[in-house]
Order: sequence, then C-alpha cells, then structure tokens
Amino acid sequence: MTGDEDLEMEGTEDLASERIEQVIDCSNSLGPNDEQYSSDNDDEQSTSNFSDVGAPTVVDDSVYALQAHAQDCFTIAVIAERWLASGGEDDVAFLWDQQVSDCDPVIEIAHNDSVTHVSFNNQQTLLATADMSGEIIITHLSDLSSRAKLNDCNDLEWMCWHTTSDILFAGDKDGMVWMWLIGPSGVAQSKVYSGDGSPCTNGQLLPDGKRLMAGYADGAVRLWNLKDGTFSVLKVNSAVTAIHHHVSKPIGAVGTEAGTVHVINTAHLDRLTAAIEFPALSESKNSDEEQVNVESCVECIQFAPFNSWLAVGRNDGTLCIYETTSTTPRSIYRAPSSQAMVRALWSMEGNTPFLCVGSVDCFLRIFDARDGALYKELGNGADEILDMVILGSNPLRIMTAGSGGIIRMTYYQMYRNTTLGEALQKTLDDLVHEQMIPPQLAVKVLAIYDKAINKALAQKAKNKMYFKASLYKTMAYMMYRETTLGSALSRTLDEFVEEGLITRPLAMKVLTTFDKNINKALAYRVKNKVQFKADKLVTYRYCDNVWTFVINGVEFRDVHRSIDRTVDRVKIVACDGRAPGLAGTTSGTA
Repeated sequence: MTGDEDLEMEGTEDLASERIEQVIDCSNSLGPNDEQYSSDNDDEQSTSNFSDVGAPTVVDDSVYALQAHAQDCFTIAVIAERWLASGGEDDVAFLWDQQVSDCDPVIEIAHNDSVTHVSFNNQQTLLATADMSGEIIITHLSDLSSRAKLNDCNDLEWMCWHTTSDILFAGDKDGMVWMWLIGPSGVAQSKVYSGDGSPCTNGQLLPDGKRLMAGYADGAVRLWNLKDGTFSVLKVNSAVTAIHHHVSKPIGAVGTEAGTVHVINTAHLDRLTAAIEFPALSESKNSDEEQVNVESCVECIQFAPFNSWLAVGRNDGTLCIYETTSTTPRSIYRAPSSQAMVRALWSMEGNTPFLCVGSVDCFLRIFDARDGALYKELGNGADEILDMVILGSNPLRIMTAGSGGIIRMTYYQMYRNTTLGEALQKTLDDLVHEQMIPPQLAVKVLAIYDKAINKALAQKAKNKMYFKASLYKTMAYMMYRETTLGSALSRTLDEFVEEGLITRPLAMKVLTTFDKNINKALAYRVKNKVQFKADKLVTYRYCDNVWTFVINGVEFRDVHRSIDRTVDRVKIVACDGRAPGLAGTTSGTA
C-alpha cells in the first residue's frame, strides 16, 4: 500500500474511539482459535510529548493491538472499509474481513519465505502477497480462492498494482521488471522489461498509467514505456533505495544509499532530466564509503499531494522536508535514537498539513509540516515500526506493523486545531501577552490538554437511536468548563496548581477566559437550511449535553447549493442550546 492512500475500514472508527485493552493472538504458535490478552494501563502511558531516550519504561499509546504474526510483521494493507492484510517473517500472509471478525483471519496464505509485500488492486477485488524468494500469490476476495501463483521473479525487491487495471508489476534481483495481466482464470498475459543485470530495487507507476519509473542498485533510473518496452535512463551517484512520484506534478524523486536525493523531471515522454539534487546532511567522520552509506542511506521519500514539498527519512534518524526549488531543507529533525525513519505519510488535519513518520526506535512522530516542528510523539510499545498506513484524518488514525508481529492502531485527535483548541490557544496567548505565564508553560498546557482530551474521549459509542429535529437557530451561553473538554482543561490546571507552577486565581482566570473565547467563537446564528436523509444511523453518543451521531449513506439537500452525491459516512456533533437565560426559546443550535 502506498502512502497516498487514505483508507478506512468499516468499524475502524468504532475501534479507534475506545481504549481496547487486549492483544489478540492469531499466530500459528497459539493455534487458530486461541486468544491471548494483555492489559494497557493508562497510568503507564506517556505523559510527555517527547520520549526519554534510554528510559526503561515502554511507552504504548496505541488503542488497539492485534498479535498477527509469530515473528516480525513486515507489511500491512487496508482497503474497502473492510479488508486488512498482513505479511510477516513467519512465511505467512493473513487476511482479515471486518464483516466477519476483527480478531480472527478469514484466510492464511502460506509462502516459502518471509512475506514482505501485500497489496490490494484498485478494484478492491484481488489481494497480492509476495515473499522474498519471489513467489506471488493472487487471492480473490469474493470467495477467498487462489486466482494465480507467480514464480517468475528471482528474489523479489518490490511490487505494485496498476492504478486502473488488474495489472501487477514487480522488480527482482536480476534487474527484471515483470508485468502480469490478471484475468478471471489466472494470468492472461505477461511481459518483462530487462535491465542490465543490476537488481531493480524500486519502482513506481506514473500517474498517466503508461510509464513506470524504476531504480537500480547500480544507480540507474529508467523510465519505461509500458506499451513498447522502450526506456530513457538517468544515472545517479549511488544505489537507488527509494522512489516516489508526485500525484499531479511531472516530478519524481529518487533516494540513494549515499543519502542524496535527486528530483527528476518526467514531463517528457522520451527522456528523464535531473532537476535538482539534495545532498546528504553530513558526511561521516569515518572515511570508509560503505560506512557512510549505511549511516545516511535514504529509507523513505514522499511528496506532499497538496504542493511540491518532499519528505525524506534517512537511516541515521533524520527527517527533512524540502522544497523542490531549493537545496536547503525547510526543516530538519534528528531523532535522539539515530535510528531509521522507515515510513513518512502526509495528512491534512483541518487546514493544517501534518507529516506522520514511523521509526524503528518504536515511536510514531507527528510533525507540523509548515515549520517541521515535532507536534506529538506516540509510543508503539516495544515494537519497531516496519510499515504504516493512515486510515483516516480528523481524527488521525494510524495503523502500524511491528517487529513483535503486532499490528497496532493509534488514534489521535488534533484538538488544538478545533474551535475548542483554538479558543484555548487564544486564551494562553492572551495570558502570555499579559506576562501572566511564560511561553514554555503555555506549550506544556497544550501538550497535556491534548493527552487529557484524547484519554477522556477514548470510549466507544455503543447505543443506537433515531431522531428528528426542527430548525436550530439560536445559541445560549454555556459553561464549557463543565463539559468533558472543560474538565480536561480543569484537571490540567489543577496539576499545575499542585506543582506550584501557577496560582489558583490564575487557573480560574484561564477557565473564565476559556469560557468567553469558546462562546465568542460559537456565537453565531445558523442561517442555512439543510435537509438530509440517511441509510443507517451507525452509532451515537450523548455526553455533557453534546450529541454525536455517526451516519452512513447520507444524501444532503441545501437550499443555497446543490450537492450531487451521497456521502458515505458523516459525523454530526450537536448540543442543546436551551438555557435559563433564554426563556421561551424552544430551539437550539447545531
């Protein structure tokens, strides 16, 4: 699965919204029907935004853990709001069907070697699993039957599906790029694009679906024309270790073993041209070239889909964000552990771009892409992160594959980017401006607030109900300190008072300012009228005078604009606006 995909399983939101305290073992070592449970203690979870390197405490901020494999889990893929696939060092690939069970796989696919790649086709009907020896097995999802077994490759390096057709691509140690057309009864057609014998280490299909960019161990980058087998070639200074192409712009990026990154212009059909080169951040003091390569090797590269920013993770624990027009990084982050950054994925939370990065130091890091600041650091237990996918945004839901064979899901809401969080931010800014608190304390308040909110809201909405309401058109003043959000802020301030960091009167001023800013932000009249009908009310939750509804198959009708499609899933958050100060008012606001 590529980093561009924003996928979500049905029921994932339900799983993500509760603190599930169990580990379910589906490996062969326990047997197919055995289950093993372990408890997550919330008090043992991270209370800091940053890890303490060398500390013996294991930090696990995940909300769900599935013991999928007996050994390391190398790869995962999620698609169609239903299917989860994984591959591991135990020579097995598993497939889970969320409509059947979220803990027991529906099929076990045996391989001859460690399974390093799993991928669903674009039509969401086929699963390809591949091992290091080169064996590829195609499984049909409708009946879980084996569609084809491919043994053409010699030591598989990479694998990917075509974006529109049931065509599978793979590169191997012999420098071959293979292409198979998968038909109803197996392989309908195959084709091979031969290199010069150097291993084909990476490959990606270009957005036009007609060309494929492949990187090789000898530093060659070939742009293949899939129709006639012709290619153009460009040489870089070291073995190619990572490739990514922009989703809409004619530029690709190639990372190398030496730590350099080359941006390549792919606008021309018949040739590749080098646009810019990003050098390695620093040279090793050791003059041995092989040692330099090991330390600064590019592990992952990823273009942002919304602009030309490029994220580069290296083997030395560094993460850089580049503009493709300058060799100077926009930002540089160096992990304390100096261990490899293996996966970087972009996400938009509201209007803010974030970069999510998984590392073998057992931490998932979230960066504000605008300035590269480390926004949040989340523990992945004691497991190295070997693969990662983003299930959804707002809130951020990330699934990781770990070195212990465990698949974990982390649920994180960027509350400081919501109306409530922005009101708190403004409150703290006012206090800093008035020199009542130092800036460092304001940052700490936001960090603890994020964690307190996520902990308070990490519960599953189990009840279901149907409702009908008249037009909401007014809002009352509400004491938000009495809500879950306000209670979390109150607990945060109480901790600071107990620690002697702030006085009690200052804590009360923060709360009153918070109330004022929240009501000011929300004090508007709802003028538009919207009608909607839905297929199913999935879940609802009522807490602190706030209703939350999750609805499937929603069709909206707006009197001011036409909405010509049905939304698959909608979350509605509403509160009753009635209060004693609004005598005679019978309507509220959503």
